[in-house]
This record gives sequence, structure tokens and C-alpha cells, in this order.
Amino acid sequence: MSEGPRVKVFRSATCRDLLRLAMESARGLESVSGDTVRYDADSRVLELTEDPTYLEVRSEEVGRKLGGEGPVVITFNDPAVAETERCCFRDKIELASELAELLIEGRSKEFARRVKELPEVALVELGGDPRYEPVALHSPLTR
Repeated sequence: MSEGPRVKVFRSATCRDLLRLAMESARGLESVSGDTVRYDADSRVLELTEDPTYLEVRSEEVGRKLGGEGPVVITFNDPAVAETERCCFRDKIELASELAELLIEGRSKEFARRVKELPEVALVELGGDPRYEPVALHSPLTR
């Protein structure tokens, strides 16, 4: 992997850890332009951009398991995560990180079960806009 696409290190420990896990799990690496590193849990392809702001973990399969037509997408806004890892958003970041790990590890049934068990208020809080929130979860249950 040393000759593959490169990415500058994320600022936040959460995004760095998830990127490391995604790189270990990935079957393929692609270099893309833009500001988002994307991990597709279904194909296990990691798209890397050189200077990322966002880390996105997505799965169409899990979106269908949750009763939707679109993917489940968890997006981390790296600068916002880095600024808030030590304050009031920490619980939200940790929950989103745990859910992203389940997707990355291919544990889609457990992910679906965990999301279905979340109280509606938690789904609403996680359903924000990643441009303004440290983390956002978009699934058929949050639309």
C-alpha cells in the first residue's frame, strides 16, 4: 500500500483510527479529487483524496436492510471532530465511530440492529448536516 494513493493525516484521532481500519479492510484503493475520503463497505473500496476534510463510510446494502432505497452514510467533518473530541459532542462522535466501525468490519446485521435500537432523538441528533456538525448519520430511519 505504500505505492498507492496518499492522504494527509486527519487532525482528529477518531478519523485517523477509522481511516487506518478502512485501509486494513479495503480490497481496493483509488485516488480521487475532492475533499472527502470515502469507504464503501459493500465493495470494500477506499477512495483517498490528498487533503481531506470529510471521512465518509457508506453502505447501500445496509440502507436496504433498514428499509430504504438509498445508502446509509456516516460522515465525519474532520476539523469539527478534532475541535470537539474533548467536549459536549464526544458522545455523538463515539456513537458514530462505533457504527462506522461496524460497517467497515462488515458487521451489517449488528449495525442495522444498533441503529434500529437508537431512540428517535438520537437519530435526529445524528441526522445533521456534516458541513456544520462534527458527524452526521443519514439512513432510511433518519430521512
